[in-house]
Amino acid sequence: MILALDVIVIACADSGLARWLFDWVANHQGSDKAGHFLLIGTLAWALNHALRGRLVSLGFVRVQLGGMIIASVMTIEECSQMWIPGREFDLGDLAANYAGILVAGWLSRRGSRG
Repeated sequence: MILALDVIVIACADSGLARWLFDWVANHQGSDKAGHFLLIGTLAWALNHALRGRLVSLGFVRVQLGGMIIASVMTIEECSQMWIPGREFDLGDLAANYAGILVAGWLSRRGSRG
């Protein structure tokens, strides 16, 4: 369900549909970044939960597989906006995505201990 919502939002943004929603977001400072944080963070939390907090090693650090997958896909998606008419790459959006993923990972780990 969360994945479907994220895919719908991305598809609407890429195609120019739901212009009213994106106009509203543009007129309310911080709502775009909050949306990235919440949507991507929720998706990362759900995938971490589905994968039962599975960890993978990246050099000297261990990260949750779900968060790593979402971070990879969202990085590609954000960068792809450089070639989509009407869209533009935004480092702030990418940072909000990563922040959501980090908080989701923290919540996932915290929830699995209790």
